[in-house]
Amino acid sequence: MRAHIIREGEYLTQIAARLGALPEDLWNHPKNAELRAKREHMDILSAGDILFLPDEPPRVSLTLKKGTANRYTVTLPKVKLSLVLRDGDVPLPNEPFVIKGVGAPIEGTTDASGRLTVDISVRVREGEIVLPKQGLSFPLHIGNMDPVREDSGVQKRLENLGFYSAPSSADEDAAAAALKAAVIAFQSAHQLEPNGTIDDALRQLLTREHGC
Repeated sequence: MRAHIIREGEYLTQIAARLGALPEDLWNHPKNAELRAKREHMDILSAGDILFLPDEPPRVSLTLKKGTANRYTVTLPKVKLSLVLRDGDVPLPNEPFVIKGVGAPIEGTTDASGRLTVDISVRVREGEIVLPKQGLSFPLHIGNMDPVREDSGVQKRLENLGFYSAPSSADEDAAAAALKAAVIAFQSAHQLEPNGTIDDALRQLLTREHGC
């Protein structure tokens, strides 16, 4: 087994597909017990996490026939993408959408709770969600969500829910103040004491509201 340091945007299903392995086999390997205890979901990891992987298998050679057309078929695994579309606190039920940049465009409508669920190739990193009726579009970054145990994961969830706005300054104090203000706004909106503290109760509620 070799140690692999997780990079931004990587998740286990994607890594397993690259190796031709089952993600559950990698996740449940005894060498990854420490990471399993630290992270609640194998596909929500943080940059810098250490994941143990099997040694690289030898490359398989493909047979070529001279003077003929050689065709090979590769089946790429997919990962399920589930999002809830809202206008503020109000879900958008039965809302038509188009997802672009993922190969052939994916068209559909959200369900009664405003949720869309589609299968995306593990090779896709970025796309775009278009809402034709609303005249809106949003960038889609797949694999970029950090664990809620990290402040970066709290920030990203608050941003997706409309509570966090990035400060104009890159100063660390400004970033900390912006995160605290977002936490207070979220707490106030959910009848919690608006003290700006990131604790287990806030993480649990934030995960439930965000959906992951």
